[in-house]
Amino acid sequence: MSQNDKLFGMMLNAVLGDALGSAFDGLGKAHIKSIFKEISGFTDPAEAIRDYPERWKKPGLYTSISQFMLLASMSFTRRRFNERLFTESIISSPEIVDLDHGIFRNPGQLEKTYIRRIKKSAINLQIPDQPEAGIMLIALPFAFNSFELTDLISGLIPLARSFTSNSHTVSGALILASLLKELTDDDPPSGNLADFSCVVNDRIMSLISSSSGDIFRLGVNPDSLLDAHRKFGEIFENLKNADDRDKAEHEICRVLNSILKTHVKRATVNHPLSILPYSIFMADITGPSELLFAAAGEGGCASCLASICGAIIGCRHAGKHTPPVLVRNLVNKKRILSICENISERLEPGIIPADFIKSEELLTIKELDELKSRLKHAKDKKKKPSRPVDRERELSKHVVESWTKIDKAKWKKDREKKGRD
Repeated sequence: MSQNDKLFGMMLNAVLGDALGSAFDGLGKAHIKSIFKEISGFTDPAEAIRDYPERWKKPGLYTSISQFMLLASMSFTRRRFNERLFTESIISSPEIVDLDHGIFRNPGQLEKTYIRRIKKSAINLQIPDQPEAGIMLIALPFAFNSFELTDLISGLIPLARSFTSNSHTVSGALILASLLKELTDDDPPSGNLADFSCVVNDRIMSLISSSSGDIFRLGVNPDSLLDAHRKFGEIFENLKNADDRDKAEHEICRVLNSILKTHVKRATVNHPLSILPYSIFMADITGPSELLFAAAGEGGCASCLASICGAIIGCRHAGKHTPPVLVRNLVNKKRILSICENISERLEPGIIPADFIKSEELLTIKELDELKSRLKHAKDKKKKPSRPVDRERELSKHVVESWTKIDKAKWKKDREKKGRD
């Protein structure tokens, strides 16, 4: 398997995973299974979101996760990340009526804030300290453009830091890029990915410990970063002995809940500490041909989960197990295939291609128009059945209002009678 084939498979399957999983974002696993039984291709989510038609997404159309990832991949010159090119691509993207975030489809909160800071020149807007799993996907292009781990850290940390100061998100991006870089090498690691993730994580921690001054200069507290990597390391260690998804989810949530105020029970919540380890675990236990469909069926943060799974499986098998049904039905297929091929051959575009930006504008407008048409014909939401206490309150209100009306009518009648007398 050539390295170019691995890079092509990584990028294409990441986009396919995002496009497939986005339809199931925010849905529960049991709900997805009860409605769709088995996922075998891009799916229209309308039936599963009847009460929330505004959540509809066009089947086969990727989201901002892929858009940011592809734009980042085009922002390398001489295999080093050029942040100026990346920000210029955001600034140059056209505005769209009714959308504050322009061409970017269904962005997360951190992505929205970043767009406002860069595009609206809201430079005083504070960088949030919030975890968001999707930000890790901007790490993909660094997997094959950084010569050494030090280059990866010096290039990726500032980019991730421009979205969030959250250490778990920054650490997750470093681990993902490092892991994929190893998988794209001519002699990739074999065996359990959870085992190798521990090795990759330890290497990063060792470099951070020995380069704390450089990390500080990048605007990140190295101690906070190390703490985040320790949490990832703890989860990876626990996943070595997990032989099914229930055990894996239990171990992931146990560690994640140690830092959360509100505890969670699913590993598909939108947090790097859950999504990255769960993606790695699923890639270990699921057949390569079924992995994208299985990841999408997990629900929750499905677009990010399926996208990371796609990147991993694309690297491992050089795209040999890419589902043909997804490639055939991917929206904007020809352009995405061309971009992935260009990236895999490490051809430097030098500038952000205007035709890519233009195509994204047209696709976003088309999806928005389809959504508006659907909402126009959507049925009014049914009122949820009220609780007994609510019914009593409503009845009391009705009785009071009724008596008030009766008293007022009686008062008017008495006043009129007195006037006649």
